[in-house]
Amino acid sequence: LRTLEFGQTGIEFCPTFEDAASVGLPSTDDAQGTIGVVLPLSGNFAAFGQEALRGILLAAGTFDAGLPIEQRPRIRIEIRDSGGLPGLAAAAVRELAQEEGVMAIIGPLLAKECEAAAVAAEIQRVPLLALTARTEIASDRSYLSRVRTVPRDEVQPRA
Repeated sequence: LRTLEFGQTGIEFCPTFEDAASVGLPSTDDAQGTIGVVLPLSGNFAAFGQEALRGILLAAGTFDAGLPIEQRPRIRIEIRDSGGLPGLAAAAVRELAQEEGVMAIIGPLLAKECEAAAVAAEIQRVPLLALTARTEIASDRSYLSRVRTVPRDEVQPRA
């Protein structure tokens, strides 16, 4: 990875896809624990929530049925439906934060859900990986990381 020098922007710090691919994937052989997921799995945005959930389950190795059981990641996924509602998203974060072994929570997707979930995550002191394009949501929050690109980053040509 490149070192961020004074005056450089974060975009210049990010590796290219080629750089990232050359490093390879980290080993997850000893990975274990519980990841919470809060997504709109019902309501108007259910299709988006279900797509995000499939990606999370794929990344967690849920579909690695061809691997011997001792080689599969030992990651447990606890899923909660926010219904696209801020109150339900915050309640799901509070509930997951109280479960033994929950290391972090992924989600939600929608701006108002993310704001409510972020407040709950800060109070509960549980890491929240928000899937929102709203860049300002992570400012001044210790327990929130935004892990979604914004459209301008996806289409901006590299210099």
